[in-house]
Amino acid sequence: MKNLALFLVPLLAILQEGASYEGSVTCWAGGQYSGTHYEFQTSYPHLGSIGFDNTIESIRVTGVWLFYDHEVYNTNHPDPTDMFWSYGINYALNIPSEYQNTATSLRPAGCVGINDDCWNVYEGLYFAARTFAGSAEMSDLSFLDFDVSSIILTGKSAWTFCEGLYFSGACVCLYPNTDHVGKDLFSSLDVGIFPIIGDHGMLHVASIRKGCFGKHISPSTTTTPRHNHHLSGTQPHKNGAGHYTSNVTTNQLNCR
Repeated sequence: MKNLALFLVPLLAILQEGASYEGSVTCWAGGQYSGTHYEFQTSYPHLGSIGFDNTIESIRVTGVWLFYDHEVYNTNHPDPTDMFWSYGINYALNIPSEYQNTATSLRPAGCVGINDDCWNVYEGLYFAARTFAGSAEMSDLSFLDFDVSSIILTGKSAWTFCEGLYFSGACVCLYPNTDHVGKDLFSSLDVGIFPIIGDHGMLHVASIRKGCFGKHISPSTTTTPRHNHHLSGTQPHKNGAGHYTSNVTTNQLNCR
């Protein structure tokens, strides 16, 4: 598997594609968890290389997993919405018919622990193309060679995303807003899904601060589900399928 060539920032917890991940997904070729199956614990950009592209009909997920209709996570594909996602703890489901036999690449979101306080930024809308993840503040993201277009959060913490370096300029505070508790009551998963940062008033992201900061906080706004031919507008439910668009609260901030 080809790892992304990304710059590493000293003393910060930064993850590359292919890094170790606590979560996993088992994918079956048939419904009701039948037929040929594979377990994945890391990104897989070419399911066709194992003869498993356009094949998946049922899954069991721990963590957050993204499934793309095209190789290399829909990189350079004109419609980034050709994908779905699922999240939970040991959560099993038969994939709805409109998503069956579509995935040709897949990858997890998050950091090493499935509920670590973590941000993931993506080059493309709907989590397409290149990605970068971290669990610490970043005052300067100018070393990234792509513009951020979408975001996924895990863990309990909110994060403030700013358009300027060193937490300056227009900023938006984003929260994870789903909660999944494992069957043993000791594991949990909190997720925030943001497929289009423009829906939250951001043009780009240049720095990231942990928590919410700002002297002026505008009234909270709630996004409405984005309807298109591939993503359902139905809201997620407890330990439910993540191919549904989250109902996300954001606060518009002026950063300190």
